[in-house]
Amino acid sequence: MHDTITAVPGLRVGHWSDLDGATGCTVVLCPPEGAVAACAVLGGAPGTRETDVLTPGNLVERVHAVLLTGGSAFGLDAAAGVMRWLEERQIGYQLRHAVVPIVPAAVLYDLGIGHAAARPDAAAGYAACQAAGEQVDEGCTGAGTGATVAKLQGPGHAVKSGLGTAAERLTGGGIVGALVAVNAIGEIVDPASGTVIAGLRGAEGSALDAVEFLRTRRSEPPAVVENTTIAVIATNIALTRDQLRRVALMAHMGIARTIRPSHTPADGDSVFAISTGELAEEPVDLVAIGALAARALERAVLRGVRAATPLAGVMPAGGPVTVRDCEPADAPWVDALCVREWGAAEVVSRGVLHRPSVLPGLIAERNGQASGLLTLHVSGGACEIVTLNSLVERNGVGTVLLEAAEARAREMGCHRMWLITTNDNTRALRFYQRRGWQVAAIHRDAVTAARRVKPEIPLTGSDGIPLRDEIELERLL
Repeated sequence: MHDTITAVPGLRVGHWSDLDGATGCTVVLCPPEGAVAACAVLGGAPGTRETDVLTPGNLVERVHAVLLTGGSAFGLDAAAGVMRWLEERQIGYQLRHAVVPIVPAAVLYDLGIGHAAARPDAAAGYAACQAAGEQVDEGCTGAGTGATVAKLQGPGHAVKSGLGTAAERLTGGGIVGALVAVNAIGEIVDPASGTVIAGLRGAEGSALDAVEFLRTRRSEPPAVVENTTIAVIATNIALTRDQLRRVALMAHMGIARTIRPSHTPADGDSVFAISTGELAEEPVDLVAIGALAARALERAVLRGVRAATPLAGVMPAGGPVTVRDCEPADAPWVDALCVREWGAAEVVSRGVLHRPSVLPGLIAERNGQASGLLTLHVSGGACEIVTLNSLVERNGVGTVLLEAAEARAREMGCHRMWLITTNDNTRALRFYQRRGWQVAAIHRDAVTAARRVKPEIPLTGSDGIPLRDEIELERLL
């Protein structure tokens, strides 16, 4: 959660996904008092709701949630469910006779993948709110479920994309986060290297240059309006609506740097910008905030594409995942990853302090870059998974690492695999149980005891759940 839009305190994100229909929606819930908001639409084919209220000079300045949704214009129905969820909690614009939640929304077109009749509705928007927390899944989830890119040759040549998030920090405590569903007609480019990570392909699978393709094509392919990249920028720095409008415009440069071409007549590219106002700065450095908004959105676009997995017959751009053994030279990287995830280079399991960088481990790589880590501790015929990290959520890396670890454990003659997670980690509980693992024991207040070994362990875990108990999962081999 340190590199997601929820790094901005007070924000929560929830998804509803229909993997069969290949559609979904994502809601960003603001603090109860709302957030000042603005919007900038630069694409030629937008689908939006409540964006007029964000225009400077209008009465209402604060919004209570922002919705990104698939389903084209039909998906705007999901906003009604978000409003109902907020109204039940008396969150909204206070009037004499009612509380009216303000929920701007933007849609993307995903009716050409999965089932066209599958669209987010009010129940989907309500469910996304129910699921909201500080953890933010990426890839083919929420509004990114049916997202595709690289469709200049027509939708039949699409590459699977998804939803991504990232956060940037300023000195003094300022945070700028981004959340984006990437559904573009253009190809995706890593601006740091100029590498095309999701691009056009010729008949033999060879890469096609998008600019040259556009230079020489004689007519538009059919159904070119089936696109749109939609995003939310958030900051804890107090900004006015006019200032947020400028931030949203500057953030669009993150789209322009990563999507080629962007902001076309066939894309409805839209960016919301919200401020929780937690941090008052004088004077406000709008240049820095806008530049970091563009940077966060740029990284979020790349993460959304790289996290994509195959869905409804559409394949992602990433190459196959390979797994190799950890080597001594990897130790500094492993230490840094542990510090980022858990605040220290050591982790505690059942009162035992482990340093993952010196344990046997497996590193997953995709396209030559590390994309996941798993470390092991073997004792008495049992193999413990000490850590398992996928650097981008929902990209299949966790499953590949787990399967490789189970094969390694069998090779070493282990009859049992086990691991410890904490009572707040609902995502891990879901992940392992779906893959055949079972709950073996619940160790009440074990985390409290572990703090004596590792004081850095926080009191509160994911989704605001008090961090107290250890849950032991096992798989018999």
